[in-house]
Amino acid sequence: MGGRHQRRAEQFGVRQWLQLGAASAGVGAALLGFSLVGPDIGTAAADTSGESSAASTGSAGGAESTGPARSTPSADRESGTAATDTDRTDDGGSDDAVDDADDRVGRVGARQLDQSVEDSSDVATTDENAADGDDAGDDDAADDVGEDEVAEERASADGDDTRTTPAPATVTATATTTPRPTHEERVAEKIAKISASAQAWIDARPVSDERKDELEAAWAALRRNLLNQAPTLTPVQLTGVITGEVTGTVDALDPDGDRLVYRVVRGPATGKVHLNSDGTFTYTPGEHFDGVDTFVVRAVDLGLHINLLDWFRPIGTRAGALINQGAVTFDFAYTEGAEHWTPERRAALQRSAEALVTYLRVAKPVVLTYEIEGVDNPDVRWLAGAGSGLISRDPGYWPTVVQNKLLSGKDANGAEYDGSIEWNFAKPWALGDVVVGDEYDFMSTAMHELLHSFGFASTLEAPGTNSGRRWSIFDSFIGTADGTGLFAADFTWPSSADPYLTGFAGGVFFGGENAVAAYGKPVPLYSPNPWKDGSSSAHLDDDTFTGDDFQLMNHKAKGHGMVEVREISAIEAGILRDLGYTVVMPRQPALATGALIGLSA
Repeated sequence: MGGRHQRRAEQFGVRQWLQLGAASAGVGAALLGFSLVGPDIGTAAADTSGESSAASTGSAGGAESTGPARSTPSADRESGTAATDTDRTDDGGSDDAVDDADDRVGRVGARQLDQSVEDSSDVATTDENAADGDDAGDDDAADDVGEDEVAEERASADGDDTRTTPAPATVTATATTTPRPTHEERVAEKIAKISASAQAWIDARPVSDERKDELEAAWAALRRNLLNQAPTLTPVQLTGVITGEVTGTVDALDPDGDRLVYRVVRGPATGKVHLNSDGTFTYTPGEHFDGVDTFVVRAVDLGLHINLLDWFRPIGTRAGALINQGAVTFDFAYTEGAEHWTPERRAALQRSAEALVTYLRVAKPVVLTYEIEGVDNPDVRWLAGAGSGLISRDPGYWPTVVQNKLLSGKDANGAEYDGSIEWNFAKPWALGDVVVGDEYDFMSTAMHELLHSFGFASTLEAPGTNSGRRWSIFDSFIGTADGTGLFAADFTWPSSADPYLTGFAGGVFFGGENAVAAYGKPVPLYSPNPWKDGSSSAHLDDDTFTGDDFQLMNHKAKGHGMVEVREISAIEAGILRDLGYTVVMPRQPALATGALIGLSA
């Protein structure tokens, strides 16, 4: 009897499990059947190409995967050319409205004297100068560009006639358009919907939590075996961008939790790479290394897998790893006021430029040339300014000369300077990591200004003056709080959009896809009333980003006697990505000593 009861009990347990399995299988089959009639069924692409962009953002290592000038609170910088970035003002000691005026006024309008004659179209800086960019659209205005301070930058922008310029604007007026999803993305979306439906069905069952756990386990097994997805990877270099050991991780992720194996399927051109079993790698430059190299990694999820929605799903996924070390170098030519640039100040500028470059990866080695000027003028409030001209005078959205060189490796202005920087040494500057008393943070200001020359700059001008049709790429993403673009399809700025420039309905916003993903909605830009040349629309909003959320590209500098923001935030990284950059946020590399899976010479 005891044996019989025991067998019955065992059989009862088996029956229960079979019933649960059958139920889950039934749910899966029904949901799968429903999905299979959808229009997304098709042949999956073979292993993704060697481009890192083919890989998804997930990763085992958790990796993440362009102005105006700064001014002191007392300076009311007039706008300069669109490309100059002299808007940052010192906000430290003023307590009244004047402080606001100076906020980064220096950055935007650091080149005040030139502002009136600067043509924004020629200059790509985002300060007051950037505001002039609208006029740049007009041939006459463009011809006027070339004044003193921004002359170099403008010249680079004006030199379009003799430069090899890319085809007209590739950015559409509606910058918020979502790209068409890939086949893999469509399949993943469908699987996610099926999983959500299955989970909802399980949650609605009138059974115990224990039974629901069993159903979830059964569904997970069914999904892993019948809807298995290929892994994704986004190789990223984590250290050695300037000097030192080059390390990184493949940042692989398998949607189903399968064990992954990595291999180097195409080695670097001049160096060697050691790939560890945990996906981390070390790269050693070769004799002919020029600053940039690449190799291709493949991630394979072990086991025999089927995907009923993607029968020809690749066995593994490939992605290219981009290596930079000393790929971006700066050639600073100290001209007018060079005596103000002591060896210590020059070294501080170099360190600041290198700190900024560590966030970027380029496909070709480049040398960025800047004209550097210095003044000692206590009668103005601006701290510093920088800029770079737009590469074309034709209608459309264009990169700055510096931005174009970083993104394409091509020199758009020949022997002319790619950008320019002007610095006011009337204020005390802290060149290191300790900032006290009346000192201002040199490094933070330099990084802010350089970013303007990199394309984080608007060429919009005051309401009623935007008659041109040539703008910065940054401008192409400017819209309203709900993401609606403000430029017309023919690159004109409608007068009906003028109120937004001075704060109507929250002002103007940056609506690039990556920036919106980082912030959760369009990013508010500095839109004061009245308009501030060289500052308005070219910075992040000071009233929004405050306290611990203060951003490097805020219009106003925090003040003196403190270390300011010296890093790019996720929001600013999103904006840079929308401007075309490959951005890598810093994180602690987790190099492992696991077994060597791949070795390529």
